Amino acid sequence: MKSQIAMEFLVIFAALGILSLLILNVIKITDTANIVDKYQLEARNIADTVAIQINTIYLLGNGANGDVKLPVTLSNGNTYNLSLDPENHLVSISWDGERYTAPIVVKNVTLLSVDNDLLIKNSEGKIVIT
Repeated sequence: MKSQIAMEFLVIFAALGILSLLILNVIKITDTANIVDKYQLEARNIADTVAIQINTIYLLGNGANGDVKLPVTLSNGNTYNLSLDPENHLVSISWDGERYTAPIVVKNVTLLSVDNDLLIKNSEGKIVIT
């Protein structure tokens, strides 16, 4: 009788141990997914910041200007590529095989250079980025 109780206790204890390991594994996978999302959100924030600044300068009218300071790399050290697609009214950022686009209201945008410090100017309704 005593050995049967000990055996049942051992089986229940083993089942709880396995269940605990499964729960910890799910938590670990979720934590890794959050780290990936952090860099994705960081890249999206860069594109959104540039798009908002372009839209603001355009809406402020002729002579308005502003600048955007861009990080050299994402916080994980990976590089990114920022580009404009004025025909489709988009600012695009790509990193690690992923891509995100942010909308802009103006089609007449000229990108002369992409540097860490973008100077955005409105010249008679034309946006020039240097």
